[in-house]
Amino acid sequence: MKITRITVYQVTLPLEHPYRLSGGRLYFDKLDSTIIAMDTDEGILG
Repeated sequence: MKITRITVYQVTLPLEHPYRLSGGRLYFDKLDSTIIAMDTDEGILG
């Protein structure tokens, strides 16, 4: 089995429960995420 393609996605996900750090100075209401999809020569995607 060999990897034939790698696809990278950047997504911003909203948080159900926003939170604060550093005594309330930093506020987070979304999460920057990276999702990677890989295809193989056998038709497997993961």
